[in-house]
Amino acid sequence: MSFETVFGNIISILSLIVTVSIIILSVKKLTEKKNKVLSVFFTFAMVSYFMSEVYYFAYNFLIPDTRMPFAANEIAEASMILLLCAVLETTLGKERKIKIGALIFSIVFIGINIALWIMWADEWVKNILFGLPYIYFLYLLIKGVFKTKAVKNTEIIIAAVLSTVILVGEAVAITLNDTVRPIVEISCYPVMYILWIFILVKVIKSLRKEDAAQGEAIYLSFTLHIWTMLLMFMSGDIFYNIANIMYIAVLPLMYLAFKKELSKDDIR
Repeated sequence: MSFETVFGNIISILSLIVTVSIIILSVKKLTEKKNKVLSVFFTFAMVSYFMSEVYYFAYNFLIPDTRMPFAANEIAEASMILLLCAVLETTLGKERKIKIGALIFSIVFIGINIALWIMWADEWVKNILFGLPYIYFLYLLIKGVFKTKAVKNTEIIIAAVLSTVILVGEAVAITLNDTVRPIVEISCYPVMYILWIFILVKVIKSLRKEDAAQGEAIYLSFTLHIWTMLLMFMSGDIFYNIANIMYIAVLPLMYLAFKKELSKDDIR
């Protein structure tokens, strides 16, 4: 068993501990009268992620240093994303108007990611099937961020441009030889982390803001969540483990945002 696998297992154990703690706290929230629907969706989303991590840890422990095939953890991850979409739908309330611009960007952005996943792993059905929920997830997030005005329009445009630049860089890197590819990939990481820090700061400010708009903290923390997941998917070797640790740090922020939402009035 390689050092990277051992380190990955340690991270998985830490992730399981954090996730179980969040699940316990979320279950306690189910006893409260406010926003029971929101509590159910969020709790089961965390349970789905927990099951994903259990499978991932068991596989790496029993069959280390091998690529995981089409697996149960991907089904659990897709379930988590769909349940988080349900949280966003519940938070949005009666807001059902389709935002064409947000929908087009979500389709194109996640579509490019799916294409990159296919180019990297050469697995068409799996990547398309499990990539589709991310389109709806991103669409709801953009819709919610615009609704609450949690981020300025200029900041959204800059973030969208930088994200596109990263995708282009990753796409170019795949076509290059083994000598040049790492240089191009590493050059993308600073931009990835800058965007992550930018969203993190927005999340923290929203959590501390007493007069934050309804759902603002949830939209921002979930945006940080999807960006961290994409960062993990676009990272390799030690950078993947770094992104994995960052993902663990995001989970408590999502819970705090969920808790903040519960402190407000019932969903419209």
